[in-house]
Amino acid sequence: MPEAPRVSIVVPYYHGIEHLPTLLRSIEEQELPLAEIECLIVQNGPDDGLRQLVAGSFPWVQVIEPDDNLGYGGGCNYGARRALGQWAAFLNTDMRVHRGWLTELLAAAERHPRAPCLGSAILSWSGRRLDFGASAMSFSGVGYQLYYGGPAKWLPSSDTRELFVCGGATFVRREVFLEVGGFDEDFWSYYEDVDLGWRLWVLGYEVWLVPSSRVFHHHHGSFSKVGRERTRLLYERNALLAVIKNYEQENLNRILPVALMLAAKRTFLATGIDPAGFRVGRTPPHARALAGKVFGLRYYLEEAMRTLRKEGIGEFGRRAIAEVARRLGSRAQAPAGAPKQTSKAAGDCMLVPNAAVSYMLALSDVADLYPAILPKRHWIQAHRQRRDADIFPLFRLALGINFLDSRYLGCFKDLVRAHDLEGLLGDKMAEDEDE
Repeated sequence: MPEAPRVSIVVPYYHGIEHLPTLLRSIEEQELPLAEIECLIVQNGPDDGLRQLVAGSFPWVQVIEPDDNLGYGGGCNYGARRALGQWAAFLNTDMRVHRGWLTELLAAAERHPRAPCLGSAILSWSGRRLDFGASAMSFSGVGYQLYYGGPAKWLPSSDTRELFVCGGATFVRREVFLEVGGFDEDFWSYYEDVDLGWRLWVLGYEVWLVPSSRVFHHHHGSFSKVGRERTRLLYERNALLAVIKNYEQENLNRILPVALMLAAKRTFLATGIDPAGFRVGRTPPHARALAGKVFGLRYYLEEAMRTLRKEGIGEFGRRAIAEVARRLGSRAQAPAGAPKQTSKAAGDCMLVPNAAVSYMLALSDVADLYPAILPKRHWIQAHRQRRDADIFPLFRLALGINFLDSRYLGCFKDLVRAHDLEGLLGDKMAEDEDE
């Protein structure tokens, strides 16, 4: 009877067949012998030539097909349940891997026995720029790829603890991954990696990035046609679901109301609607209703001072350059802000941008999914091994914002201070001036 493979590679697949030969050839060239590798492609969509390609050129690859499109996280879970390896390695279709990708991960697993989850550094296709080299998260569950677009030389020289690693290049001990629930399939795609990493820390495990293990990525190469409003829906919804699942109850009681109110504020601002036409009388006298103005310089000055104060000039320089690359890069997706023009009424109706509808639907989805999320929360909290206070330092951008509008920033600061989230999270915003 043949020995079980050491590593099972799982690739959820939904279109993008033009990327597959490059990925599979790079797996063939691994330092780890192919005899120790099992490769499973989870066919999430209709056959577009996938089986013919694999049978003709890559007979060592297995194609498995669920009954439905399970999304990225569900596809990974489906493959992991059918895999035979001690370790499962998840990859995006639009990648290629370095020859030492797997051997470096296996060596790191020996160095970090409490870490059932390791991640590879992800570089641009040319290898000159960072795609994923560190992680961060806001208190509201928004995940960040720190230094995205920065030079590859910013990668650390040794392994680093991270709240999460990118799901598109994740290496997990298969038994533990399945035991803790794998990726949450209600997320479908996006932030399932944030949720998994956060959950593992809560359960007493560790998550490490292994910069010596490298993959190269066509950023959003296999998901670029989905549409920005659809990805925004997933980001907004899944961040809130992660919040509901992973905080201790006392902290959830303080944080969830703020996260929901901020989500409602983003939803309204994304419509571009002038509220005056909907009010009876004037604005409530105690409401702090800031006028909209150009967002940018003041926020970045405040963030610059915070970064300099907390982390020094070197970190400030890296963050600044990476932010410019993220905002101006041809493939970067700038943060969503309010429309530049007010929505216009047409009779009894008003035109609302697609982006605003995605925010609305995200909140509706959270309400619909709450009964299914609650038992997951109960299981996580019943098995908790680590306090939130011990995890907060891994957030790194606990008070980061993801909506560039001066009215939103003012609301954000008021709500954070009303619930003393600065004290809870050990972070502090810049001092207010007259706004």
